[in-house]
Amino acid sequence: MRIAIASTKGGPGKTTTAMHLAQALSQHGTTELWDSDPQGSATEWASTVEDDGLELDFVVRPVNVRTLERAAKGLGVTTEHLVIDTPPGHGSVIDAAIRASDVVIVPTEASAMDMARMWQTIDSTGDVPRVILITKSLPHTRSHRSAVQAIVDEGAPMFETVIRRREAVKSAYGSPLRADRLHGYAEVLAELTGALGIALDGKRDPDAQS
Repeated sequence: MRIAIASTKGGPGKTTTAMHLAQALSQHGTTELWDSDPQGSATEWASTVEDDGLELDFVVRPVNVRTLERAAKGLGVTTEHLVIDTPPGHGSVIDAAIRASDVVIVPTEASAMDMARMWQTIDSTGDVPRVILITKSLPHTRSHRSAVQAIVDEGAPMFETVIRRREAVKSAYGSPLRADRLHGYAEVLAELTGALGIALDGKRDPDAQS
């Protein structure tokens, strides 16, 4: 399974989403996270873990556009699962990551500015399936309810699971992750595989709706 985490805006939690989903996927097969962001947040996260004498359950690799273009042609991917973390504001990188993926997750906060940039990202995904993930949110707030209603009104696919604004999520940076403490991302993965009808062994679920 190949998942791109994409947003043209910085700050909605792309790297956090990518790292947590890679951890969730690593429980079901070999997994790599490709860090295509020149800022290298995921790579730095992995390096911090290693410097502390610890390790992640998946490999983090810095990659460039060429690597993503090869992956879109079926070349260079050697693991069962791949998560691609993308940068904001680098259209060529985002486009290449989308082409290399089976599905795109578009994280967004519930603010009006974040929502506007989220729609820009949605428009760039082309024919690749995409799903909106609301992050850093408080479901009881007016902004959250307004964001959900806007997505529903547009008929865009959206995860039922919301990644809530939690200090535990914010403070996870630079630490190894645990499969039993993924703050909603395990549920995100379960929703995604269920909607796509994909079993985590890579076989399509015959009972899934087309």
